[in-house]
Amino acid sequence: MNNATKRIEFIDLLKVIGLIGIMTAHVESPEWALMARAFDVQLMVLISALLARKSYERRISKGGTAGSYIIQRVLRLAVPTWIFLTFYFCIFAFFKGDHGLDYYVSSYLFSLYGIAYVWIILIYIYAALVIPLYHKLGTGPIVGISIAIIYVIYELMYHLGIFTESRIFVNTFYYFIPYAALSFIGYCLPSMKKKTKLTILTLSGIVFVLCALFVRFTTGRFERVSIATFPPRAYYLSYGIFIAFALYLIFEHLNIKIYRAAPVTFVSKNSLWIYLWHIFALAVYNRTFLFDYWYLELIAVFVTACLITYIQTLVVSFCKKKTNLKLLNYF
Repeated sequence: MNNATKRIEFIDLLKVIGLIGIMTAHVESPEWALMARAFDVQLMVLISALLARKSYERRISKGGTAGSYIIQRVLRLAVPTWIFLTFYFCIFAFFKGDHGLDYYVSSYLFSLYGIAYVWIILIYIYAALVIPLYHKLGTGPIVGISIAIIYVIYELMYHLGIFTESRIFVNTFYYFIPYAALSFIGYCLPSMKKKTKLTILTLSGIVFVLCALFVRFTTGRFERVSIATFPPRAYYLSYGIFIAFALYLIFEHLNIKIYRAAPVTFVSKNSLWIYLWHIFALAVYNRTFLFDYWYLELIAVFVTACLITYIQTLVVSFCKKKTNLKLLNYF
């Protein structure tokens, strides 16, 4: 079994870390915590592309097509989210019904102009769309250089303010390009040599430091990388790539039991629904004001989301024994 297809055990733990990091941003965390966790989305996109490559290669080896893969992947992301949003809006419509139609439509389209928490679903969809393209083009230096050039053009366009007022253009081009470039790195990860990983780690660290210094001298103070998050730019992306590769390299050389622990595997396998249910938990706890400390709220949100998801898996497993309803496959 080659490096591109063998199972990477520590990926489950990385997914758990990324998921908790994203949740940290959604509670009232202090500045230091918000800065420390700002690698989470980049890490999750890298992992998503890595796993998507393996999934796509298995599908192709069994006679599948790029079109069937894209449809299946998009549905696996979109349908659960639409189901959850319908439930969420029905429940909380009784408490807060002052949103217009545009808000709800934007939410179902995973736009930042709707419920902001689900915008990451669109990022995962973008990452899925480019996997067949990378499979066809390969991972050679020409492809890598071409993607780097496209990314530089994207950065220049943003700083020049080209189409930055267009909601459609912002939600497509200004998110697709950087996350497609990040997905290329994730796609290459399974077959990367250690020297290449160390090179990316070093270069991303250098870019991050340079960006931090640039921000310091232009604004007069050090700023969190979140100022370059929407849409993602070099300051934010370089920090995420640096931390993600550091974690990857560290975990790659360890062999600890936690990689195979049942809770870690459960969270990794059900990460989408745990993420969705954490939105519900946040809404409940934000209305009850039960927690004075951010870390207690984070723990409560994470545990609640995991518990609801666990109950859901039990119910769905029971229902599958009683019926062949295809919709159950999305839970």
